[in-house]
Amino acid sequence: MEVRPLECMPTINGHKFSSTSRSSRREDALRRLFSIPPSPEAKAEIARRFRDLRKKTLLTQTHLGLFIGLCRQSVNAIENRRVWPHYTTLERFADFEAKLPTNRVPTHWALGFRSRK
Repeated sequence: MEVRPLECMPTINGHKFSSTSRSSRREDALRRLFSIPPSPEAKAEIARRFRDLRKKTLLTQTHLGLFIGLCRQSVNAIENRRVWPHYTTLERFADFEAKLPTNRVPTHWALGFRSRK
């Protein structure tokens, strides 16, 4: 009988994936962390952060969604605690939050209010 090496290794839940996986250990850890159903308190905290940042910078849900790669409806669902955002969405939001100055409105937004002559 001939023994051949396995091309795919089974995981704990029975799914198979390639042994040359593209994702890193960090991404796998984040995926497992956020696959657990979140608590209502965690949803409320994320919703509060989304809403506070949006109100502080005078952005609409549509504009915030454009900056972090979501549609308006998704931002609304997160702010109203109906859904838990994907871990990549949380990373993009955290990056956007870190880039913004804390005390002023983004200049791209202020340009839209100039009076036309």
